Amino acid sequence: MVKNLKGVRTIVSMMLAMLASMAHCADAYPTQRAQFIVGFDAGGTTDILARALAKEMEKPFGQSITVLNQAGGGGTISAATVLRARPDGHTFAIAGPTTLLIPPQTSSLPFSTPDTYTPIARVIDTPQVLVVPANSPYRTAAELIAAAKKQRLTIGVNQISSVANINLSLLRKASGADLATVPTGGDADSIRTLLGNQLAGAILAPQGVLPQVKADRLRIIGVFTKQRVAALPDVPTFIELGFPVAETSDLFIFGPKGMPDAVVNKLAALFEQAVKSPAYQKLTVEGATIASYVGPRELKAELTERYATYGKILAELGLLKK
Repeated sequence: MVKNLKGVRTIVSMMLAMLASMAHCADAYPTQRAQFIVGFDAGGTTDILARALAKEMEKPFGQSITVLNQAGGGGTISAATVLRARPDGHTFAIAGPTTLLIPPQTSSLPFSTPDTYTPIARVIDTPQVLVVPANSPYRTAAELIAAAKKQRLTIGVNQISSVANINLSLLRKASGADLATVPTGGDADSIRTLLGNQLAGAILAPQGVLPQVKADRLRIIGVFTKQRVAALPDVPTFIELGFPVAETSDLFIFGPKGMPDAVVNKLAALFEQAVKSPAYQKLTVEGATIASYVGPRELKAELTERYATYGKILAELGLLKK
């Protein structure tokens, strides 16, 4: 009995020591400047958002935050760099599904499921929109889908392994419409092809489309989000139209595997504060995006579910790595 009590006391003492150590870790953090890595070139949308977040965070963070651009591989090169860093909360990155959820399932990479890195916070949703030429006979998404039930219509996506193609595949399945995938090589190529009336429509991010919409060359007829986008108040969601398809090219913050929970939570709280700042909110609305914060626990569950969902779709498309 005495031995058992001694054993229990030892275990309790060890647990209290661990808790004290974690609390000290969070209290002391950060102890040096942070590296905020962006897997794309400077001046792009992801880079602009990262720098806006860093600016809002730096003062409450208490240390400088250096934004580093490491372009290549659709963000997978920078992701691999982050995962090799010390898991102390001083190195983190921004990425989306086209970096962390799709490529690991189509090619061999040093990461895969959300268990291989540390999800920290979601910071934005970038909607996907269905766009048609301004002179298209289809004035609404409902009209285009109805027509595609009678004849095949071609829909452009930037690449096969993309959120755009995930949305198209889900919409095709939900609607029963004959919507053929046409990979264009990029959003800019999709826009040029649309302007030449070589596609019935295309699924794109709104930022590059808005200038053409304002010039009456293109028209947005549907948005793949759960709620309408503030910058596109007259454009219905596909959920409103009866099709539960709403995959966004969201961006989230992640770090190396093994980061202490206390550090993750402290860093996530700083990102939440930055996402809710007036300056960041204004920036996202102007870009027809949605400032959307989700914390680490909910984010990991969401990413795990999406990883599995995308895997099934990629399998149907014959894109899973062998």
